[in-house]
Amino acid sequence: MIMNAIQCAKFISLPVNCMKYLGLMILVNIFISCKDFVEVDPPETSLVGETVFEDDINATTAMVGIYARMVESPSTLLTGSANFTIISGLSSDELVNYSSDIEVLAFEENSLTDDNGDLLGRWTNLYNFIYSCNSVLDGLQNATNVTDSISIQFEGEAKFVRAWMYFYLVNFWNDVPLVLTTDYEENALLPRVSSSIVYDQIIADLQDAGELLPETYSSDLRIRPVKSAANALLARIYLYLQDWVNAESLATSVIENGRYKLEDNLDNVFLNTSQEAIWQLQSINPDVGTYDALRFILVRAPRGFGFSLRPEFMDIFEEGDNRETSWVGELNSGSSTFYYPFKFKTRFLDDGERSNEYLTVLRLAEIYLIRAEARVQQGNISGALEDLNIVRLRSGLTKSTASDFASLLLAIEQERKVELFAELGHRWFDLRRYGRATEVLSPIKPEWQDTDVFYPVPIQEFLNNPNLGEQNPGY
Repeated sequence: MIMNAIQCAKFISLPVNCMKYLGLMILVNIFISCKDFVEVDPPETSLVGETVFEDDINATTAMVGIYARMVESPSTLLTGSANFTIISGLSSDELVNYSSDIEVLAFEENSLTDDNGDLLGRWTNLYNFIYSCNSVLDGLQNATNVTDSISIQFEGEAKFVRAWMYFYLVNFWNDVPLVLTTDYEENALLPRVSSSIVYDQIIADLQDAGELLPETYSSDLRIRPVKSAANALLARIYLYLQDWVNAESLATSVIENGRYKLEDNLDNVFLNTSQEAIWQLQSINPDVGTYDALRFILVRAPRGFGFSLRPEFMDIFEEGDNRETSWVGELNSGSSTFYYPFKFKTRFLDDGERSNEYLTVLRLAEIYLIRAEARVQQGNISGALEDLNIVRLRSGLTKSTASDFASLLLAIEQERKVELFAELGHRWFDLRRYGRATEVLSPIKPEWQDTDVFYPVPIQEFLNNPNLGEQNPGY
């Protein structure tokens, strides 16, 4: 029997496979004595994905296992050589590909076809995680002895993660199936629905998460989402939907929280002690610092492998911008110079060493830029300038000279490009939502077409689901 990605999710139901990932979390627990990760037995799971959490320990196993799977494997949506940061960086104007892998090359050339294996892999990864979140939510509904506080928190976490996964689905593919149960037979035949419907679900999940999640972190680390994380992601969602009032309001709630502040030293931004971090994913591989460092740091000329920043990308930095010196690495090889993202600086760990760099998913600088954009769209030029300049001054620059709507909006776009490069797709999504993808990319991408702003839905999904509907335009 051939199954589509949504149907396949049944067979990777998190609790069944949880012990593999739990072992890694136990290792982390030994390293750092983090109370968030505990050794437990997996909850029982039936063949149809019905999960029963017998107690708090079972529930903890399932939820922690989701985070572990995000960062454990060298080939998932956040860690592989075709992870979100890489494929979106290649699709946009950030990265150059030196890999001989033709499926990866297709992202840089914007020549994707619906049989691209890396594309199918990312689609499948996303729906697998959504299935796992649905499994947790079902398990909490069926729980026999889970305390109310644990049930409330994990319901919030599962809805938060599900919303985050759907954010990538609609921004990579636009209309997608909306899977909200663990009924794999029903899920396998779901049609694609309008992205507006998916966004409604994302907003509902994040609003629920904001009510359910705790106000404060359970440890010194910021590896479990809290109320501010839900508000931060919701602020981004409202920005994308051009709901400027709510985007500003949610961003303000995070900024005025008092728990976060921009790091004066840019080298501290991506550490696990960062005061700027709102939500991070803990590094758990005992050999690798972070997969971002492993994928990006060049130790020799990238011929037949690897990635670098586009040469023209270096032109975006203003004189005196400390981000160029702190977040960009340089490799000189013969007469050639290669530049690469250097936000994460440790590729491999020595025996017994633990990584102090964590993949940072949400951070305060983005929230300031969200509020700046929301404010300028509402005509609040002075407020927008204030937020923009907070980020600029932290980076060693002078205040922006932008003084009206048009110039300030471009200044904010530029600041987002410089501040958020090589971070989980910001630039790729910005080019589309600003309506500037063709203007920016057609001069540097010979095969560029307007319809390339969304990826093709994998052909395997159409072959297995007759209800999926039509392919995205241009494919």
